Amino acid sequence: MDEDLFYRLNAWKGGAFHLPGGIVERDIHETACRFLDEKEILTFLGLRQTGKSNLVFQLISNLLKKGVHPDRIFYFTFDDLSFRQELSASQAEFLKILERFLGEDVQRLETRIYLFIDEVQKLPGFLEYVKDLYDLRLQVKWVLTGSSSLTLKAQIKESLAGRVLSLPVLPFSENELFKGRGYPPPDKSDLRRHLVEGRNLDRRTLKRLQAQLLPGKRRMLEFFDETLVFGGLPAVALTKDPEKKKALHGVALENSIANRLSAWLPLLNPELRLHYWRTRSQEEVDLVISAPDRLIPVEVKSDRKLQKKDLKGLRRFLEKEKEKTGILVGRFAEADILEEGRAEIILLPHWMI
Repeated sequence: MDEDLFYRLNAWKGGAFHLPGGIVERDIHETACRFLDEKEILTFLGLRQTGKSNLVFQLISNLLKKGVHPDRIFYFTFDDLSFRQELSASQAEFLKILERFLGEDVQRLETRIYLFIDEVQKLPGFLEYVKDLYDLRLQVKWVLTGSSSLTLKAQIKESLAGRVLSLPVLPFSENELFKGRGYPPPDKSDLRRHLVEGRNLDRRTLKRLQAQLLPGKRRMLEFFDETLVFGGLPAVALTKDPEKKKALHGVALENSIANRLSAWLPLLNPELRLHYWRTRSQEEVDLVISAPDRLIPVEVKSDRKLQKKDLKGLRRFLEKEKEKTGILVGRFAEADILEEGRAEIILLPHWMI
């Protein structure tokens, strides 16, 4: 590997490392820092431009602040074509390259080193090589980033089963967008816990929760509508140039709601999952929140007024799955609760989710 390139990528080894201004601390940052202390391989999977590399450099900055010596932290990227070509002939060369810059035999390490490798999907077979090295129980903390393609996910599941902690790197959540624009994020934690933890949510409580969020409604609507048009990739979300925004990924309301749920559900409870529901007879709801003790159907409509047809999928789900609570998200003016026999459907303005 070219020495000049290595030391440019590993600037902390020369004492000249600074995070660029404007980097937003991601929602998964605290979890990622905690996982750095675990023995398992840590992977960050996400689409291109979702901020995986920035997250890696934030973690490196944290390690340095904690007192980890710069000589114990290494960063490589398979974006470098010459590096990939060097390893494609023999992946065992990777260990030789590492030991050259480390100055020690990796198999005789007494203190941990941190090894960050970007874009691992670009070197086929590298995950199997990592698995073999991991199984030697070396004093190495592996941190890998890569595309969120189904192929790579399948490879990780097959090659690194039982050896990996994986975190998704998604487009900006609402919290991250607010922080990136310099505003304190709205606190929706009470509402979200009521929605997914089965707490008693009556109309009076729902109205109180809505009133607590009303001061930030204008900005929430502004950011939500902007995300609908331009998406939530960090570079797009943070730019103030409208022409640059117009040049980049539009998305639909349903996708935006799905992205929001995907962002905050794991933070509320790691056991929460997002699924879809469709029967053989083509009955369906847009999204289903899977909690340890319940399933919560979520239907997303762009309507400003409630229509009977909007409730059809939710009613069928609640009846078939014998659940008691569903959520209908739309461009409603007010939050409300509809009684459906023994069940209830929560109407949520889209900016509240």
